[in-house]
Formats: sequence, structure tokens, C-alpha cells
Amino acid sequence: MAVRTAAAPKTPQKLQRELEDLQLVLRARNGSGAARDELMRRYQGFVRLKASSYFLAGGDAEDLIQEGMIGLFKAIRDFRHDKETSFRSFAELCVTRQIITAIKSATRYKHAPLNTYISFSHTPAGQESDGECTLGDALPGHEVINEGDVVTLNVTNALPGTRSLHFEIPGITFDPGPVEAASGATVTVSFTAVRPGTYLYQSSGDAGRQTAMGLYGAMVVNSNTANQAYDDAATAYDVQQPLVLSALDPNFNAAPDTFDLNDYTATYWMINGQSYPDTAGGITAAPNQRLLLRYVNAGFDNTTMALLGLHEHVVARDARLVPHAFDAAAETIPAGATEDAIVTMPASPAPPVAAGYALYNRQLHLTNGVLNTPTPAPGGMLTFIHP
Repeated sequence: MAVRTAAAPKTPQKLQRELEDLQLVLRARNGSGAARDELMRRYQGFVRLKASSYFLAGGDAEDLIQEGMIGLFKAIRDFRHDKETSFRSFAELCVTRQIITAIKSATRYKHAPLNTYISFSHTPAGQESDGECTLGDALPGHEVINEGDVVTLNVTNALPGTRSLHFEIPGITFDPGPVEAASGATVTVSFTAVRPGTYLYQSSGDAGRQTAMGLYGAMVVNSNTANQAYDDAATAYDVQQPLVLSALDPNFNAAPDTFDLNDYTATYWMINGQSYPDTAGGITAAPNQRLLLRYVNAGFDNTTMALLGLHEHVVARDARLVPHAFDAAAETIPAGATEDAIVTMPASPAPPVAAGYALYNRQLHLTNGVLNTPTPAPGGMLTFIHP
């Protein structure tokens, strides 16, 4: 059963912003150059932030910004206000899609599991055609296989320069053979998915720089028993949601080869590649349903996630059942680790806030951007569970 998303209540300021965007889009469509330029100006910083999360082999940051601006232009051209989404959300899809398409075209390795694009964002890309951007282009941000599957991965190293790529999935034993791909080479990795659970896959090359630049993802091995996280009836669930936790230091992304990792200081904290308020849509689970949260901590710090108003029933860590499952209001997921927790929705939900039950970073990484400013932007690692 798929997880559904629902929009959180919008503030008057956000509604006003969406109305202004819509008016500008309609005017731009009618030939107003001033309206088009105003939209491009409004979202230029947004495009730059998106572009900073990627690396283009043979190109530079300005090339990616240029591609992002093309995506923004397409969003203005194709946005349909009769769909239940804001222009900002639609623009994010189009900008991300355009950037990823440009990177894939540059490398010509369209089907490599780990391509030359390196991104902190798992925002869905889309098709590679030059047609309309649509919300239906969204793709899931994690790999799903079934218990017992024999899996073969062809991992192509299209990274720039002469760096090697080291592929690993902690907790998975590969068949005998190489796991490291030299520059321009492809390595074939095979394994049997013996054990269900939640896994992190990554490249640990360049002393952690590749992981820091976003060469990671979530892999879910489904149990042979439908709607169970593991081969244990106590792990039964109705809906599930993978949550990839990560962070970003724009200074590192700007110079990944020369930056001193000892100075790495994250200023953006994300869930599935997005920071609040882009995560406000959250997760929907109906009354009495059991919601399985599959945490994957791809960041460098231990991360504590707290759930306001409900408990998480922790059933597994690192794809292994815990000896004694337990309830927690806040649970710490170590860097590089995974954790599975089940939330049982109450029969008569009464969230503490109108937006739903807040799921947030207990270390209070709830801002976007540099902290040593008088008014850092609210945001960070925050989403909501909606009944």
C-alpha cells in the first residue's frame, strides 16, 4: 500500500506568495517580459542552491546554474494551475529534472546505478525528453528488491579525473569479485538478498568525499511475507516511508577536491533531499494504521529523530531485529546506520498541531543556511505525519 502525501495548512503569507506567482505566470504566458523576468529573479537563488548540490564532469557550477534556469523557464511555460500543486513545487521538479538530464547527457551513461552526477538531493528526476514537465515524472528515491532475489549491479565509474569508485552496501555480502572501479571502468557486483531490511548503499572513495557529495542511497529488501518488514509478525505494517537523512555544507560542494574535511560544517539538514518547508507535505497514515519508518542516516553526524505526540516502536537496526523492541519518543540513528520503527496511528487522531504529528531533528537542526546570522531561515530536518 503506497504512502500518500497531503499538504499541510498554508499560512496567509504562503498563500499570498503562491497567488503572486500564479499571477506572474499568467502574465508571462500572455507575453509580459517583465513578469517573466520577475519570476526568474525570484527563483534565481533557489536555482543556485539546487545547482550547488551537483557536480558536472567537464563543466563548472555556472553550467549547472544555466541548466537550472532553463528548467525554470520550462516550468513557467508548462505550469498548470488546475493541478493541486504550487508553482514552487512544480518549478523544483523541472529545475532538478533539467540539471540531471544535462549531467546524464554529458556522461552518456544513462543507466549506471551510480552515475557521474553527484547529488545530495533525491528530488525525483523525470523523463529525459524535452516535453512538458509533469508531476507524473516523479520517480522514487530508493531501490526496492525482494528477499531471495539474486541481484547483479553494473557500477560504472564516470567520475571526473582518475579517482576510483568503491561500492559497498554495509550488511550485504557480495559474491567474490572486485568492488572497486577505476576511472572509466565498470565493475559487476552480485549478491543474494538473503535478509530483508533497510540498507544504505554508497561509494566510500576519496576518503569519504564521494559520500559527502551524495554518492549514496537507500535500498529496501522486502520480506517474503507481504506487509511485514521482517520475517516476524510483530513487524507488520500498513504503509511505509523510507527517510534518508543527510546534510550539506555548500563550501565543501563548491570545492570538493581541495576542501579540508576537518572544516566540514553542515548548514542544511534534509529528509529525502529536501529541507522544510519543502517537506511539509509529509506522510499520510489513516487512523489505526501501522506506519513503518525506514531511516537511513547518510550524513556524517549521529542524528536523533523525535516524534511529537506519538511513540516510535523500534523493531530493527542495521537490517537486524533488535532483541527487545521498544517504544521511544526520540531515537538516535548513528551516522551510516539504518533503523526501522513502527508508528501506530491512534483511532481518534488529535495531533498537537494542525499540521500533524511533527517528526523532527532533536538536535534542533531546524534552519536553512548559515547560523551566525541575526535571523537564520527556519527549515531543516522537519516533516509531519498526517492522520
